[in-house]
Amino acid sequence: MMGGGLAVWNDRHVTRCEAVRHPSIEKDYELMVISRSLAEGHAIFGTLLGEGMIERYDVYKRPKGSTNPNVVVAHVKLGNQIDGHPGVVHGGILALILDDFLGFGFEALGAKMAVTANLNIDYRAPVFAGTEARIQAQLDRQEGRKLYWKVQMTDMNGETLYAECTSLYIIPRAYATE
Repeated sequence: MMGGGLAVWNDRHVTRCEAVRHPSIEKDYELMVISRSLAEGHAIFGTLLGEGMIERYDVYKRPKGSTNPNVVVAHVKLGNQIDGHPGVVHGGILALILDDFLGFGFEALGAKMAVTANLNIDYRAPVFAGTEARIQAQLDRQEGRKLYWKVQMTDMNGETLYAECTSLYIIPRAYATE
């Protein structure tokens, strides 16, 4: 499914295109699946995913046992209905995507729940409407329930750096496995 919205596959919502990957997404990443209940009220999957908005949002995780430093990688395509300035994607939309993307990061690590405590973004280059971007997150370190992340958003070839951020996520005590 290449259009807006979610596909339904085996009675589950999945991000856009299970079989097609951009060549810069390593072949050994696994597509992450979102639950139907999350999709319905979700800011991106329920509201902003579609033609002219966030046109593609596929998130992949590294398989267990992989030594790749990137815990999660995403391929996004941004449309022309989410601009701040004409033809330039709004920075708040980019912040939403980066924050949401890290939600897949804690899930890929096996945590059932974590919340954003801090998100610091440095915007490095404008993201123009129609841009396809790659986002990758590395877990910088974990201190008990605290997950410290480093994230980069680049063009699909990694040549243009659009934004980079650091973030702190906290695993609530009720969900901690320590």
